[in-house]
Amino acid sequence: MEKRKQVILGIDIGGTNVAFGFICKESRAVEWKDSEAMIQFSEAWMLADRLFQKVPPQFELVGIGIGAPNGNYYTGSIEFAPNLPWKGVVPLKRIFEEKFGVPTVVSNDANAAACGEYVFGNARNHPNFLMMTLGTGVGSGLFVDGKLVLGSDGMAGELGHFMVVPNGRPCGCGRNGCLEAYASSTALIKQYLEKSKMQETISARDVVERWKSGDPIATEVMQHSIEILGMSLANFVTIHSPSMIVLFGGWAQSGEWIIEKINHAFEKNLLEIYRGKVMLVSSRLPGSDSAVLGASALSF
Repeated sequence: MEKRKQVILGIDIGGTNVAFGFICKESRAVEWKDSEAMIQFSEAWMLADRLFQKVPPQFELVGIGIGAPNGNYYTGSIEFAPNLPWKGVVPLKRIFEEKFGVPTVVSNDANAAACGEYVFGNARNHPNFLMMTLGTGVGSGLFVDGKLVLGSDGMAGELGHFMVVPNGRPCGCGRNGCLEAYASSTALIKQYLEKSKMQETISARDVVERWKSGDPIATEVMQHSIEILGMSLANFVTIHSPSMIVLFGGWAQSGEWIIEKINHAFEKNLLEIYRGKVMLVSSRLPGSDSAVLGASALSF
């Protein structure tokens, strides 16, 4: 009988969809992937049941990695995630280990992205790096000496909620002036629509494209947001001294042109002793595979 291929199941849980895939432990290649609408899974055990049925017979499942909003590495639970149908504290690790019988690691989605970048991406040779995700919100994952920083409660690294503007724009966390209120995709869209006084459906990449085309409102929004992002990253370097910062997410991956603009704001605000020492790059993880690769990396 042919030996079954050992695989890790990577699961990325979002408010709208859950993406999952099987990654070969030896080759680290994505063997198979799919996604499902989260609306089907009113309870976490329902998702575990569905995915259990998806394991192909030719694979030997040896581990599971789950990236989820408010996922806590230490407890293995999702804790009070506002955008998920599961409320309160959900013991996800226990649910999946009881169903599958293999070790399961749970962490928040930004930490999963950082693990993916360290195992599969640009940061493979950078044991001290910062991963910043610029999507619906702003998340971050931090590696020091080759280890993911989790803090005392598993919730370390919430750089999106550094307060960067005193009494600034309202943030979804309930406070004002957080980085997320300026640099997330949601924030770019909100600022553009507020300033243009228009009602339209646009994406953050649309705002970027309008900036490139000379739209004065898009220019104002983008220049201000990039200045705040560059300053925030420069401030963080004084704490961490990373060799690399990786940006991941829709608008930050609009091309090298954007990275150059962010890097200019970053270098301008850096303390002199750090200038020219920190690489600021866009993630090179394949977009369609990045979520499951990041989640699976938790178990590598």
